[in-house]
Amino acid sequence: MKKTLLALLLFFSLQVSASPDPFRTILSFDFDETLAQSNHLTKKNLKLVKEQGYQVRTTKKGQDYIIRPGTEELLQFAQGQGFELMIFTHNYKDYALDILEDAGLSKYFTKLKAHEDVVESYNHDYRTYPYHRNITYPQKSYLRTYTLDLYSGFFKNLYLDLVGNKNIVPYIPCTNCAKYPPLYGSRVHVDNAFYHVDRPVDFVGIHVDDFYALKPEAQDKNGNYIWAEKIKNDILKVKQIGWIEFYRQKYSKDPVLMDVLVREEN
Repeated sequence: MKKTLLALLLFFSLQVSASPDPFRTILSFDFDETLAQSNHLTKKNLKLVKEQGYQVRTTKKGQDYIIRPGTEELLQFAQGQGFELMIFTHNYKDYALDILEDAGLSKYFTKLKAHEDVVESYNHDYRTYPYHRNITYPQKSYLRTYTLDLYSGFFKNLYLDLVGNKNIVPYIPCTNCAKYPPLYGSRVHVDNAFYHVDRPVDFVGIHVDDFYALKPEAQDKNGNYIWAEKIKNDILKVKQIGWIEFYRQKYSKDPVLMDVLVREEN
């Protein structure tokens, strides 16, 4: 009888462990102004950031960039806690990968989702998943959309080419697309933009102060970077209580639980 009970307990424990929460151990990070600075390195800003003591690196493709102080330590910590890490950016995939590889940080990330993926997920899944972020919806005004695109996609990038980093990869306007981390397995997303993480309905948003490298990063009395320490605390909390309970405590409500397609890798 005892052997039968032990066998049953072992069976049920294996069943539970065999089907863990697929979103529990994946964290997604924004790239520009969260972990790195490149888009805003105009000639004027290059001078300012160097005066602040930052070392500007340049990739083999000629892209100037700065990795935010404390980034690698944070990524090492997150990996050490058993989390899988991914990048989710509105910019070009090749642009982000170029910088991550040059900085030696690509080894920390198992996925890199960028503008192409965001547009694809938005176009394909917006109606299927009505909770596909609760702020960014399709713009109704074609005039507004193309005016913004003309500014961000042409004049702004032309200005950057003329007076800034000559080799900068232009930022892609993305007024009609949304970041939706659950589509790629992540229920916890770290971003400097409030409108990406302020009030999501089905994932946890962790807001980070903007990184423009125009002033030194704040440190605590032990020399740790405060922005990274805050994220470490949240990472530990997610690990201890899971993303659902973390969501409840942060937003004082329950998250929307629904089936979310985790897109297969191409």
